[in-house]
Amino acid sequence: MRARGYAELTTTELPDELQFRVVHHDGWINLIAVPIICLFPFYFLWQGWKHRNSWQLVVDLLIFVLLLTNIRRPVAKWLHGRATKLTVTSREFVATGNLVRLFTSAIKMPMSEARKLSYWTWNGSDGLYVNRGQSIICLLPGLNESQTKTAINAIFGRFPEIESKVGVQASLRSGNIVS
Repeated sequence: MRARGYAELTTTELPDELQFRVVHHDGWINLIAVPIICLFPFYFLWQGWKHRNSWQLVVDLLIFVLLLTNIRRPVAKWLHGRATKLTVTSREFVATGNLVRLFTSAIKMPMSEARKLSYWTWNGSDGLYVNRGQSIICLLPGLNESQTKTAINAIFGRFPEIESKVGVQASLRSGNIVS
């Protein structure tokens, strides 16, 4: 077992589509640190309540809320599993599985709405993102830069018409990830 978690990317070519599957593997740091981090908010809340100082209780509640926001990833993993699947056709992107969102496990987006594919880090989640006008959407969370470049090059290699529709900078294809 590795110390840090990693994502395993596999690509499958079908007659009319390209499928990517990402499986997230935990490292021993994830297995130890996540439960400890999840218990921290309760410890701070208990300490503030035990001492009954109003200013300390307010600070502890603030820390409690901030730490609870960081457990989104393990909760999403528990709800939606370890895998994410992206199906790309010449008409649309369909992402299903663990999208690191609590209440969403599927995204379907027409190709006409895509403006740019790139590696991005947003809200603590890195991976393959698509720019959709005013918003960015993570289609394959957990990928590093080289895995993202591999996925984008596979998409453009299989569907060259997407590259002209999406409008990704040429430097992405040559090796420089542009975000």
